[in-house]
Amino acid sequence: MKSLTKSLKIAFILFHLANFICKAQSRDSSKNRILIGFNIIDDSFTLKNKLFNIQEEWNASAYPSYFRYGTKASESLFFDISLSFSTYKKGKLVDGYYISSDRNYSAFDIGLKYNLNTLNNNFEIIPGVEPIVSFGLGFTSIDDDIRPTLNYGVGFYFWFSSLENCDCKIDDSWADNFGILFQTQGKSSFEQKIYGNQIQHVFGIVYAY
Repeated sequence: MKSLTKSLKIAFILFHLANFICKAQSRDSSKNRILIGFNIIDDSFTLKNKLFNIQEEWNASAYPSYFRYGTKASESLFFDISLSFSTYKKGKLVDGYYISSDRNYSAFDIGLKYNLNTLNNNFEIIPGVEPIVSFGLGFTSIDDDIRPTLNYGVGFYFWFSSLENCDCKIDDSWADNFGILFQTQGKSSFEQKIYGNQIQHVFGIVYAY
């Protein structure tokens, strides 16, 4: 319940920040991005366990649990900060053993996202798709046990503006600025023999301004 309360408060703040923007810019000229979404954590000590053992290893919440703010650092790079929350349920495989009670998960991460389209003069091979690679650092807290992590991942944005030329009747007054993100990243602990790696899958709605 505490994680849900935190999520709702952060979502409220981010939505109000967006509402205070006086004039939305097109996605191409925007400098900032706000994202609200969901995250799935596999913290089973993934050097030794299966990546898609969903029932035993994946941890997720039914409410928004991932929040990110990003700003453009250069033509190809975005700097961002993110907060994520979850609950490790009793019986899940965590750090190599099955836990006997629920555990609270939270993480604070900073990083850079590199737009791979800039390698091809910003040409979108698939219309509306912006593939990215990411790298950064973070701190994960599990029941107040804090561990630093080295983060690295891949993903892509899909921008709704790409639907303007189809028969979907999308209103381009908002389509230019909204999209969705899919991302998977590894989070490697600095104490590999104790904690190993986490994998975090993210899905969310992004607004560019």
